[in-house]
Amino acid sequence: HGTAHHVETIVRQYRRATEAAELSREAQQQAGRSITYHWDDDGSLVLKARLPAEAGTLLLRALEAADANAPLPDVSAETRDATPRTARRADALGVLAESFLKHGAEALNGGERQQIVVHVDYATLRQHASGRCELDEGPAIPVETARRLGCDASVVTIVEDGDGEPLDVGRRTRSI
Repeated sequence: HGTAHHVETIVRQYRRATEAAELSREAQQQAGRSITYHWDDDGSLVLKARLPAEAGTLLLRALEAADANAPLPDVSAETRDATPRTARRADALGVLAESFLKHGAEALNGGERQQIVVHVDYATLRQHASGRCELDEGPAIPVETARRLGCDASVVTIVEDGDGEPLDVGRRTRSI
């Protein structure tokens, strides 16, 4: 039992604790990031990576794009379709490495960056209320990460119903 002021104080403290836990999870992801590798007996490279959710999503998007768009030498369309997805991803990683070595980091400067889709409730983003905040087809992320991704980004607002079906899609706007 308590007054409205007591309930408001408790809710405010709970939100601060929740935000601190989210930031702690993001800090753990950053602190735990790593890539290790070793050469297998047959001469192939075995790679193991632990990436924060944001970097992991970017890598998966890049692999999908490289798999779909990059022409692989001496591979016909029939052979490509019959190749297992895991093998195509490995080929795509090689294409990404070759492209970076050819074009370097200057291609990363300026222009539009890769699109990352974040599903976040309006109240969560604007009013610090609890709610959904997750990467498209990925894990939940802290609200502060969503705010950081939205900083200096193009934003498309999509209004969804309770089942996640789009009701309205707005125009792309710049958020600075």
